[in-house]
Amino acid sequence: MSIYESGYVQPSADLTDMNIYPNPANVRAGDTRVYFLRVPAESEISIYSVAGDLIKRFVYSGSSNYWDLSNQNNQPVAAGIYFFYVKSESQSGTGKIAVIR
Repeated sequence: MSIYESGYVQPSADLTDMNIYPNPANVRAGDTRVYFLRVPAESEISIYSVAGDLIKRFVYSGSSNYWDLSNQNNQPVAAGIYFFYVKSESQSGTGKIAVIR
């Protein structure tokens, strides 16, 4: 089964299969969200700037598995590199997201 067949990706119990799409997120090309795929349900996802400032934090509830490229005040973030930290009940994972404007 693929994402394209069902339109839905099952939450994973393991962060080793985590995938971020699209990356880079190109706002000029129409990207408005970055999806966290194969993330365990109830995982906490935190987005940070390169300076280490918290940009946004949310809990993946099993349905809203995306970052809308906004900060905690729902303002669009600037172009640049952002770090993410995903914490599930038993694991954690990190990575980078590029935003192009």
